[in-house]
Amino acid sequence: MPYKFVGNGEVLVGRKCPDFININGQKIAIEVFYRKHKEQFRGGFINWLEERYKIFHSYGWEIKFFDETQVNEKEILKRIG
Repeated sequence: MPYKFVGNGEVLVGRKCPDFININGQKIAIEVFYRKHKEQFRGGFINWLEERYKIFHSYGWEIKFFDETQVNEKEILKRIG
């Protein structure tokens, strides 16, 4: 799959660090998260999700989110092929 791990701070988009980015020239970022943690994060899960979406889109990036229940081969291949 044409994605690279950059969750170590290698790539920042509007001061946000995605977990993975597409390496074939498409501006697609992937965020992987643990839902329970994000529910306790700065105003809740929905606020976190909306904030990330707005920031990445303002820089021309598409962003895909995967929670802990979606991190499996079948789901990942279905969504990012």
